[in-house]
Amino acid sequence: MIDIHAPWCKHCAALEPIWTALAERLDGRVLVGKVDGTREKGLMKRFSVEAFPSIFLVEGAETRVYTGVRTLQELESFASGKYKDVKPLPFYKSPTSSFGRAFAILIRLPAKFKTFVKYLHEEKKYSALVIVAGILGMPLALGPAGRSGRGGQEGLSGDQLGVTARCCGPDFGRLKEIQGMEKL
Repeated sequence: MIDIHAPWCKHCAALEPIWTALAERLDGRVLVGKVDGTREKGLMKRFSVEAFPSIFLVEGAETRVYTGVRTLQELESFASGKYKDVKPLPFYKSPTSSFGRAFAILIRLPAKFKTFVKYLHEEKKYSALVIVAGILGMPLALGPAGRSGRGGQEGLSGDQLGVTARCCGPDFGRLKEIQGMEKL
């Protein structure tokens, strides 16, 4: 079970001791965790959080939203099996379905792009003009998809690939993922 909360939320603060007790009671049966929604905005989008606290039970690719009373007994009952009475989110809304995971990749693209540009600018010391020219020139270097360009060559030449590899650097593929959920 996941509690997506905000530090400034009074309802979240009231739920905190109950949530901690729930984690102790369900230890070994159900994983109970919490996520600071103000710090993990991508996760909030994936779960379509509209209010704090928001409680979800995730089982495989199915996600169920808890809308009941926030007492220890009701939460424990829900986690222990009552969740089966609640209809799971449709596949296109479930953050753990294949569609939801693809959506997560799309959500993270701007941040990854920003990290890549920051890497080029700060670590490799490329100017903003060179970075923009390189990004805008990439479609030209790749050529039209499915058609041969520049005298029968497809895409990038070996020299161009070497420049791209040096530009991206060996560490670019090792960008660290943010771990949003802390286990209780």
